Amino acid sequence: FSGQGSQYINMGRELYENEAFFRDTIDRCASLLHSELELDIRDILYPAVGQEQAAADQLKQTALTQPALFVVEYALARLLMHWGIIPVAMVGHSIGEYVAACIADVFSVEDALRLVALRGRLMQGLPAGAMLSVGMHEADIEAILPEELSLAALNAPASSVVSGPTEAINAFRRRLEESGISERVLHTSHAFHSGMMDPILDEFTAAVADIELHAPTIPYISNVTGDWISEQQVCDPAYWSQHLRQAVRFADGVRLLVETSNQTLLEVGPGNTLSALARQTIGPVTGALVLNTMHHPTDSQPAQAYLLNALGRLWASGVKIDWASYYADEQRRRVSLPTYPFERQRYWVTDGRELKDVSLQSDKAKMLEQQYINVETSVFHPRPELQGSYCGPSNELEWRIVSIWQDLFGIEKVGVYDNFFDLGGDSMLAIQLAARLQEHFEVALQFGEVFESPTVAEQAVRIAEITEAGDAAVTRVSNPIVRIQPKGDRPIFFCVHPAGGIVHCYTELARYLGKDQPFYALQHPGMDGPYEPYIEFDITAEYYVKALRAVQPEGPYYLGGWSFGGTLAFEMAQQLQRQGEEVAFLVMIDSPGPDFINGECRRPAFDDTGIFTFLSKGVSGIFQNKLELNHSEFHQLSEAEKFDYILQNAGDINDAKSLEAGREQLGRVIEMFKVSDYAERHYESSIYHGKITMLRVQNIDDYEYTGYKEHPELSNPTFGWDKLSSHEVDVHFVPGTHMTMVAKPHVQELAKTLRRCLDSAFLEQSVLQLEQA
Repeated sequence: FSGQGSQYINMGRELYENEAFFRDTIDRCASLLHSELELDIRDILYPAVGQEQAAADQLKQTALTQPALFVVEYALARLLMHWGIIPVAMVGHSIGEYVAACIADVFSVEDALRLVALRGRLMQGLPAGAMLSVGMHEADIEAILPEELSLAALNAPASSVVSGPTEAINAFRRRLEESGISERVLHTSHAFHSGMMDPILDEFTAAVADIELHAPTIPYISNVTGDWISEQQVCDPAYWSQHLRQAVRFADGVRLLVETSNQTLLEVGPGNTLSALARQTIGPVTGALVLNTMHHPTDSQPAQAYLLNALGRLWASGVKIDWASYYADEQRRRVSLPTYPFERQRYWVTDGRELKDVSLQSDKAKMLEQQYINVETSVFHPRPELQGSYCGPSNELEWRIVSIWQDLFGIEKVGVYDNFFDLGGDSMLAIQLAARLQEHFEVALQFGEVFESPTVAEQAVRIAEITEAGDAAVTRVSNPIVRIQPKGDRPIFFCVHPAGGIVHCYTELARYLGKDQPFYALQHPGMDGPYEPYIEFDITAEYYVKALRAVQPEGPYYLGGWSFGGTLAFEMAQQLQRQGEEVAFLVMIDSPGPDFINGECRRPAFDDTGIFTFLSKGVSGIFQNKLELNHSEFHQLSEAEKFDYILQNAGDINDAKSLEAGREQLGRVIEMFKVSDYAERHYESSIYHGKITMLRVQNIDDYEYTGYKEHPELSNPTFGWDKLSSHEVDVHFVPGTHMTMVAKPHVQELAKTLRRCLDSAFLEQSVLQLEQA
């Protein structure tokens, strides 16, 4: 059961509106609490339109936070039990233990609500204090902990919280900083689970003594001991005072659960903070399944769908569900099927040929699937070896798209589920494909949709949708968001395009980050049609921030970018902070700090040859092949000759029609490169009040192409970002060069490093939400 810090307004609102059992439990608790709180807790949980901010402010008060969490978690637990999901054991985090005790019949729900309301009210009346998250194990932290501070929580290995007076916390923090130990001040109003709770212990003990306590009917683990709760403990009023004063030994409790048996751990409450801590505690080898039941406030999936997904995974793992109870409140009627008798007919074409005895009789064959068969003689190359098996087109639309793909790639037997990029597709081919599909089907297909629909089958569906939309499809606004990896249950990582504006360079990085990591790239809108590129850096960032917030309205945000994209992500993070949003992670993927570009030792502006050199490196995602340029000879070519030289030698583009389309698109890329270069060179940066992560290449041999080769601070591991961050820059070195780090074989290691950094940021954010109050 979740603890304080995980709460948010409208937690479980969809369940309240659609699940009668959940709603009845909430209503009953709200009625019982009304005299204790002198308000209706439902007005805070599920505020009316226009009252959201006021309710959110009230929910930050611990006197209301604790009852609100108890009510939602208790109602959710009762709903799960109503569906036949009965716990064999329980553990809660701080206030979560009260839910466990109530479910175990230690005290009635009426008495539990009175205690929880009193607990929150007494705590809110205490003097202010502070809490500090420290990356140390229990034994290590106790050895250096000052007497005036208390160990407040042991959440996971090397994840502890200390609590006490603000001045003492600040002094201890400075001591940890000097020793190089990671720490973070939590945003709390009081020093929970510390000696500052002592003044309320007697009053709370007396209140517990007035209620009836019983032995637990379901075993659960004590926060105080990290061991199974005993009848003697739960029936002793002094235990409940110790519970609000002593450290929360959550990690010990989780370890005990999985040591006893490889159970399924189900987090009951808002968010996934405890699930993350549990996974960190038990590691990947225990075999325990860890699930949560209520979505994070930034999750786009509706609450009811989120809960049903957890229900399905429980059932799939062997947990028995009482489906009769689940469907008890539904109105259903049986329908006889089919509504008409099947009239069987034979549709085989009569074979007029004389068959030999060794031939298969046609009327004995079984049709497995229907496909269109191309009877023309193929002049294409054989289909390459791919992971998936070949599946041919099953309708005319798919067949027409397959023909375009085969002509574009020069290979035969393109399957409808073959991935565009697995076949060797790159950005220039994607541009050509989008152009051909638009011309052939007369639809407004955006370039970025090749990334989001990278198979023939998906493109057929998309073209059918646009065709059905009619004129509405023509007026679509260009969107910079490209969902390279749209699926996954982790927070979205937004990655900004490099100087050329194209995001194909991130395809392999997104793939190796894992299927559970959503990867949304921001591509220059000019790639999808007419667009006047912004010159001002901050205006470009503002445009991207609006697009980002249309996908994810609220933080925390996880941002980054390669090369130029990192600097643009930096400005986006600045703007998000000024809008009051939280940026939990900002990564520079070998991005030079602004001082490298527009400082006293600024590099010169890129000329056409320098830009072509960048684009011809192959790994930038523009072309299939690398191309070494003879600078002196190349410089003498006209612009049109340069275009054709690059397209023919690096892009394998030779036919007149493709060359014409390639010149247009390459011209856009170069124009965007120049605009980006100009904007970056005139960018006026300011201090960023947050942590910056730098992924820096070990090999700097190709910095001569960037203009940084002779920069006096090139050896600075932070690449100049230490001058623009209020925090120490977290530097990680990765293999490759600036131009090869996002391509095989180096991209695998880059993805591993980025994944570890994201994991750390996700965990830190989860712990912060858990320990905020």
